[in-house]
Amino acid sequence: MPVDRSKFDTDSVKSEKFNTLIKKPKKKVEINGENEFGNDAFGPTGLDSYSDAKEIPGSKTKAKRKQGRPKVITDDRYKVSLPKKISPALENKLHALTDYMPEFQEASGRISFDKIVDTLAESYIKNRLGVSREEFLREEIDKGFENLK
Repeated sequence: MPVDRSKFDTDSVKSEKFNTLIKKPKKKVEINGENEFGNDAFGPTGLDSYSDAKEIPGSKTKAKRKQGRPKVITDDRYKVSLPKKISPALENKLHALTDYMPEFQEASGRISFDKIVDTLAESYIKNRLGVSREEFLREEIDKGFENLK
């Protein structure tokens, strides 16, 4: 038996003002070492609780650490210049897909988003397009690549 919903009274909803129980702090208090987590309950005792990038108390030098592998890109057209704007769901799907791609079976280390998309595009061109369309697309890609200079 269907219910007639045209007679429901939706205009009688009253908005009530409420008082907050917890007031926002007026001033942010910064505690030295509040994000430093170590094994010692009484504070850091040595270099192990400080990251290499921070300055070590009592020393005049600042320790440096490497920020990943150095990338050597000879041609600026291959340099990644735009951030990827994809959903986390798609990123998860691509990450799971790399396990099933034979091109990445023996790869060790990080596989970049650019490399995954390039591999997928090449696979599509080789397997799904006919010979004449593949040749035409390769010429079109080469023309576009030359126009990037």
